Amino acid sequence: HLAMECHQALTFAIVKLCTRLDFGPVRAEFSYYLLTLMCSAPLLAMRTSACENLTTVLTQGYDANVVGATFLKTPCLISFRQMVAGPLDELAIGTVRVMQALGQFGGYDCHVHLLPNLEGSMAALGDPN
Repeated sequence: HLAMECHQALTFAIVKLCTRLDFGPVRAEFSYYLLTLMCSAPLLAMRTSACENLTTVLTQGYDANVVGATFLKTPCLISFRQMVAGPLDELAIGTVRVMQALGQFGGYDCHVHLLPNLEGSMAALGDPN
């Protein structure tokens, strides 16, 4: 359990660095790491934390299109669909937020890739109005 807490703390610290311009050389690798945690970490807390961190990287960092390009090279969309279709919990909500941030900041190709799934995601979560 201590190892998992250290893992989360380290990830959170790196997210702060990821929002800097000079983090560029490792942005794709760190984005892949966060996507992997989000889709397959052993603890729910780690997965939801990865959602929050990935949203931060996309919305507050530089070169969000690098994150989008990394996402397009992974099979994460299948996992995203499963997480959103599952129980309405923090993970489903975090996943939809990541999908929205990817659609908005991840570049045109990422936006187009996500379009068919955004309607289903919003339907799963209900109308926010």
